[in-house]
Amino acid sequence: MRMIIVLCVVLVLTVQARAGVPPYPMLALDSESAFPVVLFCVPDGSGDDLTEAQVYGAGVHLVVDATLTATLYDAFGTPVSFYPLEDIWLESVQDALVFCTMGTVADAPTDAQGRTTFSGPFLVGGGMDPTAGDKLELVVGGYTDPTARVDVYLLTPDLDGDRDVDLSDVVAFVDLYWNDPAYHIAVDYYHDGVLNLSDLVEFAGALNRTCP
Repeated sequence: MRMIIVLCVVLVLTVQARAGVPPYPMLALDSESAFPVVLFCVPDGSGDDLTEAQVYGAGVHLVVDATLTATLYDAFGTPVSFYPLEDIWLESVQDALVFCTMGTVADAPTDAQGRTTFSGPFLVGGGMDPTAGDKLELVVGGYTDPTARVDVYLLTPDLDGDRDVDLSDVVAFVDLYWNDPAYHIAVDYYHDGVLNLSDLVEFAGALNRTCP
């Protein structure tokens, strides 16, 4: 009888440990937009929401809702409910972004179907380059899944990635905007395929903005 009790205790502990396994590698990330999009982000969170994303490469300024939905499954294919939001975030595949605290976390914990959303705004610096094959990917508890990626590109006026839009960013912006004849998507904040006054206005409005 004593041996049976011990075996029962071991079985319970094993089940509890399995319930804590991170939901990797079964992750899904989907965008409401059928198009690749860019999003203007500022370290203090004053940038655009994903409901105001801009269609990438359209040649004109087009705004679409690109809200992201993430779905988490455990190793057995069961949706992971009520997973904490602070452990669900987005990153650049090429590590091109720097983050303020809670900069790209999910809107809420996962629901009963294992789903949550990302709507922004995101508190980040740096910037992604879609021409180099970068993408946004889902990270859950430090784990990623190569299939959980979307063509969403975050552009910021914090060009040097120090989490502060300051004089060094002004120098970088001027170099890309004025002095180089080539088009640079990194400063096409009002995304329409050309660098013009609208982009300058967006950059000027973000000056001296920093992580909270």
